[in-house]
Amino acid sequence: MLTSRPTAVSLPLMKVSGCVSIYHLVLMSVERYIAIVYPLHYETKFTDRTVKWAIGAAWVAGILFPMTWLLWLINADLRKCNLIPVHFLLTDTALLYAPVCISMLICYGRILAISWRQRHRVEPCVSVSRAAGTSVTITTAISSTEPEHTDNRKYNSEPDAGPPVS
Repeated sequence: MLTSRPTAVSLPLMKVSGCVSIYHLVLMSVERYIAIVYPLHYETKFTDRTVKWAIGAAWVAGILFPMTWLLWLINADLRKCNLIPVHFLLTDTALLYAPVCISMLICYGRILAISWRQRHRVEPCVSVSRAAGTSVTITTAISSTEPEHTDNRKYNSEPDAGPPVS
């Protein structure tokens, strides 16, 4: 008879997909961090070979780390309800989730800081006016090599024909 409760062997198998997903999220955050913080070095740091190795390492680590739970079952007393000690759950949190959260916080924090600085460089007047609650229209002037002439009579080679006829 099959039960709906996860067994000691199936629990690590269920954790594999979560661990692999978490490691892929870290890879994506580091990849975006390199692309934004070091845009000129991106092509040299993230080649096809590097990305394939990183994805492979994420899968291997995502499979091996949950399988360490099976080591606790070697000398486990199967009559107990709690087969895996509590301190291993804390180790799981400290080794898996804390570094992931810290690395993603650092990567996306730096990306956010760079985007704020870039936004203030591009729109310094708009950000000040929005804070004050007023509406401002910003126009940009395009300068050319020739000055704009409103009076064409001075620069025409033909003699002045008089005022324009309406």
